[in-house]
Amino acid sequence: MASPRDFVALSQTTPNCYRMNLSGGKIEIMPVHHETGRKELILGSQIHAWCHNNPLVGEYGGATTGWTLPTEVVEMRCADASVVLMTRWNNLTNDEKAEAYPAIAPNFVIELRSVSDTAERVHEKMLMWMNAGVEEGFSLDPFDQKARIYRTLSRNRVTWTEYQNPPNLRSNVLNGFVLNLQGII
Repeated sequence: MASPRDFVALSQTTPNCYRMNLSGGKIEIMPVHHETGRKELILGSQIHAWCHNNPLVGEYGGATTGWTLPTEVVEMRCADASVVLMTRWNNLTNDEKAEAYPAIAPNFVIELRSVSDTAERVHEKMLMWMNAGVEEGFSLDPFDQKARIYRTLSRNRVTWTEYQNPPNLRSNVLNGFVLNLQGII
């Protein structure tokens, strides 16, 4: 039986992965909206195809893959898609690589705005990722048909460029990766 304290602890640990409820002493983890799930699958299939055939990749994951970010306050976060390149991944020991939520910031992330998100909330998430050490991130907003590419130019300087209804986005970090946005925004 879970207590409210247990629920709060769990929800603070993974605030962006699922919608959670505490009902009758049980923690319910809710699935994502069907449209968001379909769009996450489109994203994931493109990321998987690029990563599977690329020797530069150390690890990658989807919307339920968590990372322990190297920030002052321990944060375990999930992006809708994430990639850690081999050069960064190999800085971890074998024991660190075996952790459920490796202590590393991905090189690249994608955040997809869902029905329960606001554009401002997605922007805040992207800044959090970038400030934690992510080199490049795509934020995708199917409601406003906008996409942003975030990049870290230096340790303390994050920039972003916004695009209205683009057909695709090209990564500077994942060499040769072009995300087709058909069916996403």
